Parts: sequence; structure tokens; C-alpha cells
Amino acid sequence: MSNEEFERIVNDILNNPAYREKLTREQVEQIVREETAEAEPLEFTDTAEEAKKSKVEFFLKSEGGGRQTAGDPCDASYPGEYMLYLSMGDALFNMNCDQAYLCYENAAFLCPDPEVRKEIIKKQDECRAFEGFSVKKVSIVIVSFNQKELTKDCLESVEKHCAPGSYETVIVDNGSSDGSAEWLKTSGYDMKLCLSDGNRGFAGGCNTGISCADPDNDIFLLNNDTRMLHNSLFFLRMALYSEWYTGAVGAVSNYGSNDTVTGPLVAGIEEYAAYGTGINIPHKAPCEEKSILSAFALLVRRQAMDMTGGFDEDFFPGYFDDNDLCLRLRLCGWRLKLVHNSYIYHAGSRSFRQFDWHSIGERNHRRFIAKHGYDDVLWQGIGDREQKVFDRLAAEAPDVFRLAQIGAGTGDFLSRIKYAFPAAFVVGTERNRKAVEYSLDSVTVLLQDYDAGLPFTEGSFDYIICHDREERGISRNMYESALGKYLSPGGKLIVTGEDYDV
Repeated sequence: MSNEEFERIVNDILNNPAYREKLTREQVEQIVREETAEAEPLEFTDTAEEAKKSKVEFFLKSEGGGRQTAGDPCDASYPGEYMLYLSMGDALFNMNCDQAYLCYENAAFLCPDPEVRKEIIKKQDECRAFEGFSVKKVSIVIVSFNQKELTKDCLESVEKHCAPGSYETVIVDNGSSDGSAEWLKTSGYDMKLCLSDGNRGFAGGCNTGISCADPDNDIFLLNNDTRMLHNSLFFLRMALYSEWYTGAVGAVSNYGSNDTVTGPLVAGIEEYAAYGTGINIPHKAPCEEKSILSAFALLVRRQAMDMTGGFDEDFFPGYFDDNDLCLRLRLCGWRLKLVHNSYIYHAGSRSFRQFDWHSIGERNHRRFIAKHGYDDVLWQGIGDREQKVFDRLAAEAPDVFRLAQIGAGTGDFLSRIKYAFPAAFVVGTERNRKAVEYSLDSVTVLLQDYDAGLPFTEGSFDYIICHDREERGISRNMYESALGKYLSPGGKLIVTGEDYDV
């Protein structure tokens, strides 16, 4: 087990108040060491072919038993918060009627005064009258496989933090054995409920939910081990409707890859929620283009989802199914964005922990490579070595600089630099033709190896980041010999993986 996974398990245990009050962190760590040393992971023996034969029973639950109605606002963080989003809607009214509508919808949701709310709703109607208006409601698709208590918490957070009338809930239970299906059938939540007699896997469960969703709605894929926070869905929708070519947007969280994790490592869910609520506020430029987004909380434009045909269910039971979907979205011409002011708490991979998820991931990684002729793990995302360089730049770099990355892959690191330093000039080179073909639209990645030099004048760059992505054994001396002349006076050549003080 990696140190990262060990820390995640310890923190998940400490997130439970019952344990946190009785055990110290040191005691929990010892328990995890003992349990993980003795426990043998279960082998996942089901197959994709068997999963596709599962029968699904459909229920439409509209009992009106939920606590939230369109006339009852909730979730305001402070008195008068609705006025912020009302003023945002007014400012956007003649620039982006879709975003203006979403601001008015959020203002109406947060407004405590019924009469003022009526006036805000009239503004929503004015937005709908615009010729280019295109906002759709959202179908929140949640796949459940055991973890009943987590599903309860997830549904409660959706009801509390999402504006009534803006969404529908679609639950797919993948043959849970812990009473989840029985609870879902009798719960007081309105939902479309799909009960499978077998485990269809994440991709199959999502496809089932998508097929049951209103065909005109955008699709929000949400893990059942998540908790929505104040404004989480609102800012995802604002990002989706910021530009017509944005096909999917994802949230940041406490659990995941270093592409998506943000904020401090803390002991309890309440602390994560407090941090997330604090950053789920208006930002001037909250979006970062990505080559891949995690489907733990992924909002997809309906037109984009329809163009892809949904998930590939051969990536069973999970892992690399979202990688595959994201690549196909991009091949259809859509851009993907990570939304830094939409934070959603994620307990993390609860359904897979009982199984040997390493072998599942490796198998589906090989499947992805065979399908696309391309290794996304090698060429996409931000690796640990790149993350350390980013942390260094975040600590020392000025607001304006010129940077080149050698071994840029699809350009995710460059995109992160552009997000953090919008005034910086960035460019990358990459020798893999497929990676350059799949590179991000918002950055420039040139097809070129490091020893061919750079198509720029000498002294052009303040930073040259050299990333031996394929681990070919290229030394600092080799990089300096080929690229040193392109550094400005005082410029720095940084080789990822080398030790340095931030």
C-alpha cells in the first residue's frame, strides 16, 4: 500500500466522530497497519459480459416527502447572500443570458423573502426569452453499490444544497447486499430509481441512469460517497455555460489525484466542508482546461454526452472508464474544465476497497491502451514530479514570466501554470505525436524532441522545465547543452525529480 493510500484510509476513519472521539491518530494508524498487513484483497470475479445481462427494475418515486420545495429557500451562508448573485445576474444579463439565468436561479434559491423571490423569478423568465438561451435542467445520476449510510448522506446534501426545480435525481443500485435497495424504495426522496439484480459496474450503472434521465437534461455523475456543499453544483453549471464549446466540467475535492485535490489535510468531514464552502464563491477565472476529469463529480452537457454514446461498459467494474469517456469527448471537439470554485467532499473509492483494485486498474489500463493506441497515464495529467515543480513556482515565480516545458505530454502542467499565472507565456515541446495530437486547445505543444532545440531566439525563457516523461535517462548536462542558451539572464533550468529547496 502506498503512503498516499494509507493516509487516505486513516483520514476516512477519523472522519467518523465515533472513532475520532475515542482513538488518537497514532492508534488509528496502528490499527490500519495491522489490518492491511493481514487482510488479503478479494478477487473480483464478475465479468463485463455477465454484468450486461443484469436485469433492471424501474421505479418512479414522486412522493413529495422530501424536505425541500420550490417555495422554501435554504442554504444561504449569510443574510443577504442572494443579493450577490442577483447583482451578478444583472451584470451578465446582456453578455451571457445562460449564466445570468443561473445567477438569478441561485439568488431565488437563497432569498428568504417570498415577494423579492417572485421578482427574481421574473428575471429568470426574461433570460428564457433570449434567442440564444440554452440552459437545461440537471439529472443527477448516482450509482449505488452498498454503502447505504453514505448514500443517505449524499442524498441529504443534494437536497440541501441544490436549488429545487433545477434537477432530478436518478439512482441506480447495482445489486447492493446491505439493504440499500429496500431503503431507497421507502425513503422520502423524489427520484427515478433503477434496481439491478447484479453489479453492472460503474460504467454500466451510469449508462442505465443516463438512459432513465430526462432526455433534455444535462448529466451530473455523482458518486454516492460524496457530499455536495453550498454552491457546488451552481458553480459547475456556471462553468459549463461559460462557453459553448465546454462539454464537461469537474469539481475539486479532498480525495483524488494531484490534478484535483486542493486544500489542507484535516481530520473531519466538517472541516473539509468548511474549507470547501469557503472556496465555493465567485472567482474571476476559476476554470482550468484538463485532458481528463474524474467522474466522481462530473457535469456533462447533454449534447456532448449524446455524441459520445455514453460510457464503454467493457471497462468493468471501474477505472479508466472516465478516462475513455473524456478522451472521446475531446475527440468530438469538446473542452474539459476543472472548476476550482466547486468543491465537493469525497470519501473515496469505498466500493472498490474490499477488492484488489490494483489489478482491476492495471487490467483496464491495458484495455485503454489497446483501444486507443495511446497511454494516457504516461502522457496526460500532472505527475508527482511536475506537482513539486509547480509548488516551487507557486512559491517563487513572479506574476509575469516566460516558461517552456520539455516533455509536455498533452499540456496539463502548462494549463495549470496558465491557470495560476494568467499573465505568463507558456509553451511546450513533446516528441510523441499522439500526445501532441491530443494536446489541450488552450496551450501550445510543439512536436519536437529536446535535442532539436527550440524555435525561439536565445535568452527567451525565464524557466525551462525538463520532464523526462519516458524515463530515457536524459541527464541535466544533456538538457543544459541543448537548451541552456534559451534561458534569459538569471533564468532557471529545472529538471523534474531533482532535489531542491522550495
